[in-house]
Amino acid sequence: MQNAKPIHYLQLHFIVLLWGFSGVLGKLISFGALQLVWYRLGIASLVLFLYTVIRRKTLKIPKSIQLLSAIAGITIAVHWIFFFYAIKISNVSITLACMSTGAFMTAILEPIWYKRKMVLYELLLGLLVIIGLAIILEVQFEYLMGVISALIAALLSSVYSLINGQLIKKASSNALVVQQLFIGFLFLSVILWFNSELNIELLSIDKMDLTYVSIIAVFCTAYAIKASTELLKYISPYSMILTLNMEPIYGIILAVLIFKESEKMPALFYLGALIILISVVLDVMVKFWSKKSQKQRLE
Repeated sequence: MQNAKPIHYLQLHFIVLLWGFSGVLGKLISFGALQLVWYRLGIASLVLFLYTVIRRKTLKIPKSIQLLSAIAGITIAVHWIFFFYAIKISNVSITLACMSTGAFMTAILEPIWYKRKMVLYELLLGLLVIIGLAIILEVQFEYLMGVISALIAALLSSVYSLINGQLIKKASSNALVVQQLFIGFLFLSVILWFNSELNIELLSIDKMDLTYVSIIAVFCTAYAIKASTELLKYISPYSMILTLNMEPIYGIILAVLIFKESEKMPALFYLGALIILISVVLDVMVKFWSKKSQKQRLE
């Protein structure tokens, strides 16, 4: 895009770094994934709601899409539960490597969702992803449940993006995010209440845990979502998607620096992760070249 400046790309990489850092913070937090996500959703939805009110932006969503938006809110809440659960039972590196499959899952689900034919190259890249996953499992089979949880999180992330791809055409992105985060918070509140965990003990958390979860909620969620949406005014969706593929790389580097030995994996693990990342980047690039060539033919 013509309006893009170096500062915009720097901000985008900072946002991706924050998303990668959320996994590291999740590992440091002592309480469970469900409670962690409850705090994340509650604080983030409150911060974005106050921002919306102060800036006098709309919170209205057409009645025709409110149910689907609520489903999206529940989906993102469950996605984060599986994401942090995977981190807690395995580690940050394995979880982020498996989360890289989200783009491939979207490529597979998108034709079904929008009722179009699947493209051959998407199937070939899918095979590449499976090879990468097989290599990771070969060297880290003891973390099988962590891998499965991370893959479920990646799948839910894809479903969430497909739902929002429809909703964004009919309502303000700001209104959608505020509602979805709050719906997710209410959904988890009901689960905690049924489990008899919605009590004063839930609010009595360690100061460091509160600090970590507040950083995740305010910076890695509220700020990151809002800022990334604003950056679309200056940066093309292609550039943004390509940069988002750096999240597992940033996250793994941060995890190794902070947790050291517990995050260091055998060389084959990094080979598997690299194969997955290459397949994701190739998918984005092929789609971009395809759209560019179609545009040139039309001109």
